[in-house]
Amino acid sequence: MKSEEVIRLASDNGYETKEAIALKREASGREYWRISNTNSSYVLCYQDPLEGSHDTFINISKSLESHRINASRVLFHNPEIGITIQTDIGDADLLSVMNEENKKSLIQQSLELLCKFQSIDIPNLSKFSKKELEDQSSLFIEVFCSQFLEIKSTDALKELVKQTVENIMLQPWANCHFDYERRNLISDLTENKIHMIDYQDTRIGPIGIDIAGILLDHYYPLNKKDINGHLDFYKSISVYKDKELDFFEILRWGGIQRNLRILGVLSRLSIEKNLDFRLKDIPMIFNNLIAIMPKDSPGYSFLTNTVKNKLNERIHNL
Repeated sequence: MKSEEVIRLASDNGYETKEAIALKREASGREYWRISNTNSSYVLCYQDPLEGSHDTFINISKSLESHRINASRVLFHNPEIGITIQTDIGDADLLSVMNEENKKSLIQQSLELLCKFQSIDIPNLSKFSKKELEDQSSLFIEVFCSQFLEIKSTDALKELVKQTVENIMLQPWANCHFDYERRNLISDLTENKIHMIDYQDTRIGPIGIDIAGILLDHYYPLNKKDINGHLDFYKSISVYKDKELDFFEILRWGGIQRNLRILGVLSRLSIEKNLDFRLKDIPMIFNNLIAIMPKDSPGYSFLTNTVKNKLNERIHNL
């Protein structure tokens, strides 16, 4: 949308707006805008009603508020035109504000928030099925490899998807934000708190997906020493602290599933909708996928040679 359209939408729905500034656009197609007048500011989220609704987001928002989870709040909803008006918690996302000096503190705060989020009850929350997790992972084969890179798939990649899903099915399951990464975590610098946003895709799912979201970064190379340190902290504060669990393996397979899925999703956005704003992130996501995989994984050599070379060529020609 254009800023003029956003100003009109907000004003027509009782939120007088003088200025509208685009915040971000999601792979899901949702658009976020900061709307403001002389006295106040809010965040408007738009999603085409033909492509989805805000109902789940509103239900989750109510549960988060009742359990005092730091998160954006829905103040207004118009389902016919596909907008919500939410509290404005600022734009100091962790991707922007994190540095070497504050990284440990911000990640620990994010893990504390994640533990609290994982442990609350959210009514009517659906659970991922095994088939859904398989289909998500298979986007890597069907879209990223076959369409984006134009590489013929191998049976080894199908085995990788199978092995990945089998492993995450065995993990503990809890509330899963499904995109618990730095872009969706906002730092309140005045109160020293982390707030989560963009939580409408929350389901019951494997805990490794969200742990990988914050620790297996899409924007920096994998650092196993740092990850293991953060995993020790997560274990010490989580409801799983007394269980014999290998948290690195939990992160590993959650991260493989997440990266396979996201590489497929970002490629599909480029192919089907000409939305290329996240293509710059693909090489790092792919490199971290390889880095977290066991070297004896199905398809490892195919990924490190054929796929990596083709990806470098494709990105170079963009």
